[in-house]
Amino acid sequence: MGDAVFGWLLWQHADIWIEAHHHAVLQTQDGRLVDLTPQPDGEAAVLFLTDPSKPFDFDNPKPFRKSRKCISKIREHIAWCDALSSLEKFLWQKSKFVAEHVEVAVERGREMQRYERLMSKVELAERAAMLVARRTCV
Repeated sequence: MGDAVFGWLLWQHADIWIEAHHHAVLQTQDGRLVDLTPQPDGEAAVLFLTDPSKPFDFDNPKPFRKSRKCISKIREHIAWCDALSSLEKFLWQKSKFVAEHVEVAVERGREMQRYERLMSKVELAERAAMLVARRTCV
């Protein structure tokens, strides 16, 4: 059948940021890399960068954080990237694998308040970024 090859699935979100998601593909016996994971928007091809230094730890599973690099110079886009990264870091710290899926546990009280503040920042930053996008497209 083939072997798992670990690396990063790369995505570009408009001209705002690039994301790298830890991912695995299948390397067939003839050397081709095949992505068996259905893509959210039905893409027929994806950009995959191999990285053998980051294999999946099956004995102590923990989801890898994805990485985001803002490529926009627009202040509102940078704020949106930063807000999303802060939220995702918080959620990653609260995540664990349970029965082959990821669960996030946020306790009531201060943790929940922090989560709500981070969500609010993301929503406000996204609105500001979309307003800038509309102004620059007109």
